[in-house]
Amino acid sequence: MEWFILALLAPIVWALGNHIDAFLVKRFIKDEAGGGSHGVGSLIIMSCLIGILILPITFLFNPEVFIVAKETRFILIAVGFLEGLSVLAYLYAVMEDDIASVTAWFNTIPIFNLVLGFLVLGEVITKNQFLGFLIIIIGLVILSFKRTEIGLLFKKKVVFLMLLSSFSYGLMTILFKIGAEVESFWVSSFWQYVGLSVLGLIFFIFIKPYRNSFLKIFKNKGLKFYSINTLNEFLFIAGTMISNYASLLAPVALVSLVGSFQPVIVVILGSIIALFLKEKNEYTITKKQRIAQIAGILFTIAGLPFILF
Repeated sequence: MEWFILALLAPIVWALGNHIDAFLVKRFIKDEAGGGSHGVGSLIIMSCLIGILILPITFLFNPEVFIVAKETRFILIAVGFLEGLSVLAYLYAVMEDDIASVTAWFNTIPIFNLVLGFLVLGEVITKNQFLGFLIIIIGLVILSFKRTEIGLLFKKKVVFLMLLSSFSYGLMTILFKIGAEVESFWVSSFWQYVGLSVLGLIFFIFIKPYRNSFLKIFKNKGLKFYSINTLNEFLFIAGTMISNYASLLAPVALVSLVGSFQPVIVVILGSIIALFLKEKNEYTITKKQRIAQIAGILFTIAGLPFILF
């Protein structure tokens, strides 16, 4: 039973982080960074540069991080780049849609893992797994449309961004697995965060709107922004560590299945937050929209057992 408590605690912690993301993007970024999509740049640069703080920690666990084959080093640096790309696409999607609907798209990561495992590692896709694909797709179709005054609207931008985010994350896990099979976990993590940090520097140096947004928000509300974002990164790392420990106590597939309830937890937390916010806000949606949202999320969860077992 201990594994289940830990496995459930991980998505709760991640869900808290999702709501902090929504706060930073939809309120803090728009209010303090001048609004617009370029405001996301300040958040992604800060998230990437936090990787610099993690490098000494990974070095302490394994000082031989520099004794790595060149090919493996490039693969692991690419892992960091893909992580940054996944987070960037996700943050842009958060600007466009409800956080619960956005997080539900992460349930497509097992699909990308299977497809990439089939293409890259030669793994086999079973009939049950294909059935799971179809069930998840039904849920995603429901989440892909938004009811407006003129009828149903296809959220093509959100769909593209979250497919890009999930694909990048899926490819990241495949490449990390390849690198970790050659090197230790800490060596692999070191070079992953090197890649993430380098990506942050590239964003800062070469993308002027991102740099201007970062400097403006750092100048005006630097301590507040840094503190909230650091807390958010801590929540993500804590959730990952809890999930990894739960995987030592139970099959990974079971832990992953429990983790797939993260979007439901996001909905519950969002409903609680909405009770304390009197004015109309991003958590305020109609009853029909909430029903459709929950139905889509449940379909994405229902398909996972077919894929994981």
